[in-house]
Amino acid sequence: MSTVILVTNDNEIKNTFKQNLVLLRGEDKLISVSYENAMEVIYEICPEVVIVHEHDKNAKTLELINYLNNKAIYKNTSVILLVNKYDNSFVLSAYDAGIDDFLVIGGDASEILIRTINGIKKSEIYSKNEEQVKILEQYGIVDSKSKFYSSKFDKEILETVLSYNNKSVYSYMIITPDDESKKRFSNENLIIAINKSVRSSDIIFGANGSRYSLLLKTNAEGAIRIFEKIKSEISSDYKLKAGITIVETKQAEDIKKRCTCALNNALLSDVDYVVYAKDEPLNDNWLDIPDSSNEQSYKFLKKVFSKKIENVIAPVFYRLQKAYEEKFPGSKIEQYTDIEQSVFRIVKDNNESRITMRYPAYTKLVIYISHSGLDTPENREIILTLNELTQKRIDEIVEDFLNEYMSMHNA
Repeated sequence: MSTVILVTNDNEIKNTFKQNLVLLRGEDKLISVSYENAMEVIYEICPEVVIVHEHDKNAKTLELINYLNNKAIYKNTSVILLVNKYDNSFVLSAYDAGIDDFLVIGGDASEILIRTINGIKKSEIYSKNEEQVKILEQYGIVDSKSKFYSSKFDKEILETVLSYNNKSVYSYMIITPDDESKKRFSNENLIIAINKSVRSSDIIFGANGSRYSLLLKTNAEGAIRIFEKIKSEISSDYKLKAGITIVETKQAEDIKKRCTCALNNALLSDVDYVVYAKDEPLNDNWLDIPDSSNEQSYKFLKKVFSKKIENVIAPVFYRLQKAYEEKFPGSKIEQYTDIEQSVFRIVKDNNESRITMRYPAYTKLVIYISHSGLDTPENREIILTLNELTQKRIDEIVEDFLNEYMSMHNA
C-alpha cells in the first residue's frame, strides 16, 4: 500500500485530486491536509509521495519543501509541487529546495495520475536501494558513512559493472590531495564534495589511504568537468590531483595501472590532472644507440645508461615511492640512484625486498629482484636492452614487484 498526501488550503483542489487519482491501486490512499497540520500528519504517516499545493505566500511553500528535503526520515519520499499557474522562477526555486517533479492545475487528468504514479515508483526505488545498501554494508562492501564501495572489492565491482554495460562510455579517475594538503586534509569534506558532483550511475570507491577512485559514465572531458566540480566544493587552501583514463578494457588491473600512472605523473609534474594517453611519447627520441660492441661504443652506452637513470628510472621510482608509502604501514620505502645502478627497496623489520638495476655490459641491462626473510618465489633477473628501458616498462616491473610484496605480507 502506498500513501499520497496532498497539502493544500483549497477545498476545491482536494476534490479535484480525488477524481484524478481514481486509477491508483485500490489499497493506495490519498490524504488531504492543510498547511497548518501538514508537518504533524506527514511525520506520523511518512508517505511515499507528498504533493505540495502552492500557498498564497510562496515562502510558505518553499519552507515546507525545504523541511521535507532536509529531514532524513523523508529521504525516500517523492515531493511534487502543484502550482496554480506556471512560473519559471518559482518552479526553479522549488527544484532547488528539493522537489522531484511539478504539476499545473488544469492539466490533463492522465498527466496528474502518471506523475503521481512515477512519484510512487521513485519512492519504491529509493527504499529498495536503501535496503540493498544496508545489506552491502553488513558485508563490508559499502562504507556505512560515505556509502562508497570498499576499495577491497574494486576489481570485482569494476569488472562486473563493465561486463553488462557494453555500450556505455566510461572513464576512470583517481583523486588525492597533494603531499602538502594531506597533512591537514579532511576526508569528510572530500566525501561531501564527491557526493555533490557525481550521479547515481557513477561508481565510487574509497578510501584507499587518501585516494578515491571513480568509475564515471562519461568521457575524459566529462571526467575533467567532474574533477573541477569536486575541486570547487572544497576550500582553495587544499590542492587535489587526479589521474584519468578512458576505459578501453574490462580488465580492472589494467585500468587501475593506467590511471595510477596518470596520477603519479600529475603529482610529479605538479599539475592538477593528467589524462592517460594510450600512445603517449616515452621521451626516448633523444636516444640513438649504436649497434657495436667496441670499447668506444661501450663508453657511449654507459653514458646512455646514466641518461636513462636520470630521465626514465629515477622519475618512476620517485613517484611510485610517493604513491605506495601510505599503503604499506610499518614498512619503509627507499629509492636511490648513482652512476652505476638504481635501487628501489622496501624494508620491514629485518626483511628487505629490493629491485636493483645495473648495466654490466654493452646494450644489456639486468634487473635483479630479491626478497629476503620471506616465503617468496625464487629471486629472479629480468634482462632488457636499453631500447626496451622505457617509463612504461619500468612502471610495469615495479608495480608487479609492489603487488607481489603486498600479496606476500597479506597472505
